[in-house]
Amino acid sequence: CSKRSMAKFPYKKYIFYWEDPVGDSSWCSANDMENLKPALITTEAYLYSRNKRHIKTFASYVRETDGTYTYGDVNVFLASGLVKMTKI
Repeated sequence: CSKRSMAKFPYKKYIFYWEDPVGDSSWCSANDMENLKPALITTEAYLYSRNKRHIKTFASYVRETDGTYTYGDVNVFLASGLVKMTKI
């Protein structure tokens, strides 16, 4: 192994709990409307970046021969929808 391939992985893994919009295109009663809530989503992934507006994650990656990374299973979601973030 070369020193480059032994470099420390620069990302941390988390479980993200976040709210995602839910829609319904059918006719809804007032009771249906009152009970409509966003879905609580659980995502286990690496944190790529985070700012006041967005959180970017990935769950798969390839470490290229030149030491860079290629990412898969990527998501970007609104930071305002984040409920909880736990490092694992």
